[in-house]
Amino acid sequence: MKKNIWKELKKENNAKALNLEIEDQKYLDKVKSYAINQGVGMTEMEIIRKDLIGMAEEAQKKWRAIRKISGRCKGIYRKPG
Repeated sequence: MKKNIWKELKKENNAKALNLEIEDQKYLDKVKSYAINQGVGMTEMEIIRKDLIGMAEEAQKKWRAIRKISGRCKGIYRKPG
């Protein structure tokens, strides 16, 4: 039986997206809406979402590391945006 790649990707993406900050989730929704309006296919959209989610996860890890390192210097580092 052929696996449905789209369903698997969507399920995985939805689970990972829940761990992102709300701003990042909203951004993903905007990108998804734009891409669908431009004619991007469903499977391709989930591949794009997977990449964006990975990028957002890496950004969150780096931001946490910066905050941990600079814990003694409150007010110096601020989250961009």
